[in-house]
Amino acid sequence: MDWENDAFTADRTGRPPLGSILRYQRDGTPTLLRRDLIVSGDQLTDATFIYSQGQPAVNVRLNSQGGNRMLETTQANLNRPMAVLYVEEKPELLERDGEQIIRNTREETVINVATIRGIFSTNFQITGVTPFEGQDLALLLRAGALATPIFKVEERTIGPSLGQDNIDRGRAAVLTGFLLVVLFMAAYYRVFGLTADLALFANLVLIVALLSMLQASLTLPGIAGIVLTVGMAVD
Repeated sequence: MDWENDAFTADRTGRPPLGSILRYQRDGTPTLLRRDLIVSGDQLTDATFIYSQGQPAVNVRLNSQGGNRMLETTQANLNRPMAVLYVEEKPELLERDGEQIIRNTREETVINVATIRGIFSTNFQITGVTPFEGQDLALLLRAGALATPIFKVEERTIGPSLGQDNIDRGRAAVLTGFLLVVLFMAAYYRVFGLTADLALFANLVLIVALLSMLQASLTLPGIAGIVLTVGMAVD
């Protein structure tokens, strides 16, 4: 980072100092960065969210080339700030002369600013983050280490009607199976059949109550299991 110049002045004037670039954090805070790059995403081997001495942190590992560069930087810039710049390429679909073309747009965002508290190389930790910030930072660091950018080729949205239709059919299957079993048992076994029907109804109520207590998600296999239970419980 460029700690010698004021980022807010550069933001107000729109003219960053020579040798620096003006970028913004996710909350809109202007940040001045030096143009010389310390390490890049291809030199990152891993980034994981951990708890170090009870505090949330992000453990970062670099390869040997990145570690040597980081060692030189931390030795010369102890107790100075260092920023992480996330560069994302987003494809934009345009139509020109009746043809669809893809134009790549580049977004650069400062996702973390930390103070160098020690001298390190291939393995170090980023502290001073919340658990949510740490998990998000580790995810973005790993995403930035991808050698090939990810482009969105196709996007489809499935409405909730498909899932609701399956739920309605499952409910109808349970009720139909229950009524058929009740009618058959009452017609064939008479009094004993009615007793079995009451036990079957109690069994069904207990299953639904237990699922509600556990806050379980009722999937299609689960609905099929209830239908099977209705038919087998009277056996």
